[in-house]
Amino acid sequence: MCFRVLSSRRIVIIFVWSAMQPKLWAQPKKAESIGTVLQVQGSWRITKESPALLPGQGVPAGALIKTGSAKKTDFLIVVLLNGKRLAVRCQTNPCATELQIPTYDADAAVNFQHVIEAVKYVLLNNRSEVVNAFSSTASRGENSVRSEMVSAFEPGKAVSIASVVPGIPRNNYTLELIRASDGKQLSARDLLWDPLAGQPFINLPAPGAYILLLKSAYQDVISDIFVLAVPSASYEHVKTSFEQARQMCSQWEGADAEGSTHLFLRAYLLALTTHNEAGRFR
Repeated sequence: MCFRVLSSRRIVIIFVWSAMQPKLWAQPKKAESIGTVLQVQGSWRITKESPALLPGQGVPAGALIKTGSAKKTDFLIVVLLNGKRLAVRCQTNPCATELQIPTYDADAAVNFQHVIEAVKYVLLNNRSEVVNAFSSTASRGENSVRSEMVSAFEPGKAVSIASVVPGIPRNNYTLELIRASDGKQLSARDLLWDPLAGQPFINLPAPGAYILLLKSAYQDVISDIFVLAVPSASYEHVKTSFEQARQMCSQWEGADAEGSTHLFLRAYLLALTTHNEAGRFR
């Protein structure tokens, strides 16, 4: 039901151009949200009086966002409604870095609005699931591979993961299956991965979001795969929606773009999970 509200929501952005540029913490009188905070560390604020920004919160057109904590470790990543990613990271301590949010007319700012709004909802309301979906990457090995995929679920039929683990050398591994909603490990089994012997498969218990960790004998994470399994009848619809989000993220560049991409895509798959559980794809 929550996602249904999201999919029907429409945002109209109106901005009157002013010759005066924003100064310090000044904001337009009627600024509308044109982007969403994807990642943040530190106390980033739109004004001195406003609360620190959190993942999923909107940012207004023309805002000049500054860090109140002013630490070298502070960073802020925002995704605009047109799909572009803005990132700023402090380089000095204390930090004087700022993030200027641009202005757009209504037509230019809605290209990926439904995708951004879905991720925004998940970041604001399903934070624990997002943490579960992304936290496993923190302990990943130096050369591990992160990936996301959508799979059609059919009872009793195993899912191939060969397409998202390219280049994995022949070896013995442990394959862990984790439920994304609560981070609970559902199974763990030994796996001889041989690219020439056939595809690796995993049995999923039901439609839903899962994390697959392929680990070495030393418990290093070789591959971290986020899987959304949906009923076969809804697979093409969900797959198309996901590929649109992937295409948007493929345009991102700069520092930490890869990490932002994996976080965004996993949050979007969680949004599609909510949509599917509400019966909208059945």
